[in-house]
Amino acid sequence: MEPGIRFQLIGRVTDQMAIEATCWGLQDWSVGRAIYGDPTGETVLAHSTWLQMPDIDDSLGYTYGSRVANVELNQRFKLYTFDPYRAFSWLWGVRYFYLSDDLTLSGSDQYTGGHEILNWQTKNNLIGMQLGLQWAWGWDRFQLSTEAKIGLFANIYSQHGTDSVSGTVGYEPFDASHGGTDLAALFELSVLLRYRITSCVWLRAGYQCYGVTGLALSPRQLADYDAGGSMGLDGLSLGLEMTR
Repeated sequence: MEPGIRFQLIGRVTDQMAIEATCWGLQDWSVGRAIYGDPTGETVLAHSTWLQMPDIDDSLGYTYGSRVANVELNQRFKLYTFDPYRAFSWLWGVRYFYLSDDLTLSGSDQYTGGHEILNWQTKNNLIGMQLGLQWAWGWDRFQLSTEAKIGLFANIYSQHGTDSVSGTVGYEPFDASHGGTDLAALFELSVLLRYRITSCVWLRAGYQCYGVTGLALSPRQLADYDAGGSMGLDGLSLGLEMTR
């Protein structure tokens, strides 16, 4: 779990139609661990077509981090405007979703004394159209809404890998890059509870989950160039909404 930030600006054009701009991001999520093997028992801790040392059997450490950003512009159309407590709406719009991640493997071999560092970085730029549906219920000062969005995107991705070996001879560092454009999809589901503090201020708490497929992810590059990964993201949000 890492903190992020979320902004939304809504401009109502008519009673039935509004323009919405949404931006959110999560910076510098990371995780890491070190594990140790048993060289006497011929333990192999890592295997990849990109690794140059035949055996990483003494120790292996990894760090994995990512950054996510999202920008979208939607046009929303509201139905059931005659009912102040229930509302159904649908939207269409454009979305840009960015995901970059970084994986580093650092391993050593007891017998040769060699140490190898393999790093993969990927970047995904998803651009495309989306559709969404929202249903809202209201009572007293509360309003509960649920919304689903789905879209198809062009993913302009890149992969960059580097590898170096120290403490032994016969190995050369390499630097490899690859990229392309492929089809990706994104699904979003959210639940939002709003509480009216004053006529112009609402307190809102929500839960959002995202499923994204068609991604180039760093761990999937350990075998070969790959752009078919999937990722799930979810989290809670808390904020204020001001209207006039």
